[in-house]
Amino acid sequence: PDFGGEACPPQGETQQCNVDSCDEDCKLSEWSPWKPCTKACGGGSQRRVKHVEAPARGAGRCANHLNSARYERQACNAGPCPPDPICTAKLDIVLVVDSSGSWTQ
Repeated sequence: PDFGGEACPPQGETQQCNVDSCDEDCKLSEWSPWKPCTKACGGGSQRRVKHVEAPARGAGRCANHLNSARYERQACNAGPCPPDPICTAKLDIVLVVDSSGSWTQ
């Protein structure tokens, strides 16, 4: 300090800001279409899922792939199966028609 004065206080000040992480939960897709039924008759199941479109960031969360937020299962084709055919001659022909819609090419 000149002329016996006192020192000036600091002219600048710093402090931390935005120190928290940018937490964001994952982003999930819409439900997929139902998968085909596992059985044509006698009770099967089908499933649908939600896929992760964007992963979680920081401390964000994302449901496990079998969690109900991302995985659904339902019963299907609960009707009884037809009885097994009984062949009585070498030329018998048996045609089976699956009208359940569970068979795809």
